[in-house]
Amino acid sequence: MRSLWKTWIEAKAERNALRVSERVRDALGGEAVDQRIEPYPKTSGFLVSFEVELGSEAWNDCVVEVIELGQRVGHEWILSGDVRDDPSGWSIKPSISGVKAIEWSLIY
Repeated sequence: MRSLWKTWIEAKAERNALRVSERVRDALGGEAVDQRIEPYPKTSGFLVSFEVELGSEAWNDCVVEVIELGQRVGHEWILSGDVRDDPSGWSIKPSISGVKAIEWSLIY
């Protein structure tokens, strides 16, 4: 199972946004795949999204694992969705400098 991460990054240049995104991925500790970057005019920055493979196989374990990963990169998470079907998390209190907001969701 994988987790999808979206990070809204304050940066004027794409290369700077990618550097900030690299710090997020390093903090998560897993190898990120399918990274995408696009300008995000609403904040004059960038939206960087990527996927991280989870080590667990059981659904319950994956939910706990992605919450734990979220605690590595942010605080005051707002959990939404159905925990049995489509959980996700949102934080506007990231612990990585340059990140304005961060979101995760499970992909199965």
